[in-house]
Amino acid sequence: MFGAICAGRLVQTNLQQVAENQFVFQLDFAESLNHIVVFLLPTAPFAPGMGAKVYFQWPGKAFQFLGYLTNDKPSAIFRLKNTIQSLSNDMPCIGVTAVLGISVEPITNFVESPAGETAATSAIAKPLPPTTSIAQRILRNLYNFLASFATSNLPPNALGLGDIRPSDTYIPLRVFQDWHTKFLAKINNNPNFLDSDDQI
Repeated sequence: MFGAICAGRLVQTNLQQVAENQFVFQLDFAESLNHIVVFLLPTAPFAPGMGAKVYFQWPGKAFQFLGYLTNDKPSAIFRLKNTIQSLSNDMPCIGVTAVLGISVEPITNFVESPAGETAATSAIAKPLPPTTSIAQRILRNLYNFLASFATSNLPPNALGLGDIRPSDTYIPLRVFQDWHTKFLAKINNNPNFLDSDDQI
């Protein structure tokens, strides 16, 4: 019913059903994980009105709420970097096996996280920063993306047009269109990705 991919690894195939509507993946060497993709298999959609909450658990710790899946949002990328703060200082950081938990529930349960859950990357539980901060992050993301495609190789027929000079750089319009498409996809998968250091 579900699949998972830890970034840089093969697809997880060790899904275990632990209750009627609850499933877990065991994640070996979890201390090296940064991101994980969780997805609904196309052969097993949710029943109408149902979805799944996704959780992450370090050994001996409580489950942390990551986000959710529905038929309209059958996959999501979760950033696990913040969850490592839950590890105690005396816990070994090599060879740690963590648990990815999935609970199938009515979508009406997704409006608010139950008391005690920590939203690592959830848009539901995490308040939005001020508008000016959001705008600055979006502009920084756009600038960093566009700057990596800037070139001074102007087309031969561009010289002599308007104020274009040989020393100027330019960015093809398609690069901005690519950024816009990727940005919307990232926001849809993880509304808090702008909080990360690797935004592009």
